Amino acid sequence: MEQTEPKHYVILQPGLSDSVIDALTAQYGEENIIPASIAKFVDKEEFTEGFPFNRDEFEKNKEKFKGNIITIVQSTGEPCSENLFYAKLAADVAKRAGAKIVNGVFPYQAWMRQEKDELEIGRFSSMANPMIAKELKAAGFDHVTLFTPHSEEGINQYKQVFGNNFAYVNATKVFIDQIKKQFPNLDDIVIGAPDGLDKPDDQGQKRAEDIAKALFGDDYKNHMFGIQKKRRGPGKSEIVRFEGNVKGKTAIVVDDMISTGGTMVHAAEELKKQGADKVVIASIHGILANGL
Repeated sequence: MEQTEPKHYVILQPGLSDSVIDALTAQYGEENIIPASIAKFVDKEEFTEGFPFNRDEFEKNKEKFKGNIITIVQSTGEPCSENLFYAKLAADVAKRAGAKIVNGVFPYQAWMRQEKDELEIGRFSSMANPMIAKELKAAGFDHVTLFTPHSEEGINQYKQVFGNNFAYVNATKVFIDQIKKQFPNLDDIVIGAPDGLDKPDDQGQKRAEDIAKALFGDDYKNHMFGIQKKRRGPGKSEIVRFEGNVKGKTAIVVDDMISTGGTMVHAAEELKKQGADKVVIASIHGILANGL
């Protein structure tokens, strides 16, 4: 019996932006998009369903799952736990319906900041990131793709669970193109991260360094600044060390996310204190919590 190649279908979970939905629909074709709905029972219990408005064609629709590749696209922005749970429910549905492979694409994945075991520094704090990776695996995801993860440690924790079936997309090229477009006189700018000077191998430092190398070549170190912060609690930090010459320059602060904005505010204040003419923020995940 001749084996046929599995087809690829995409579940666009509710809550995605119109631009993301339009782009993925154009890429895969409307006929390859599986409609989905999310809802809650009266007691706030989450519920999700594929083909919610086409139940009378169950057998026909089941063929789209059976033996095929299903990609679930779900951002886990606020409300984080609800959106994550909807994704896990969708993965379970796909697996039970016979999907051969279930991919998870998370444009923003919460909990990446909770990757450190802080017991060794005297804090009984949660370490959610590796736990979330295990939960996704248990729910039925075979492969996970993230967009600009928070740290190298967080990336490694996902690799420990998914191995080669974990991937991430870096936004470095997007930043480089925009900086070249908006700042044609590159001699006037310096690049850096808002923290992590004490962690040279971390994602934040690598991201800033990669951008500086692309813009300035071998002279990149002379166009960088470094900041080290110390976290005092959720959303609270202070700067304890600064390196680099930013006097009279436009300082571009590159980071993966802005939550409360505290880290960015402290970085901007320090850069101004060090003589920067302007401070520009380049960030991927604009969480902007608490009405920021």
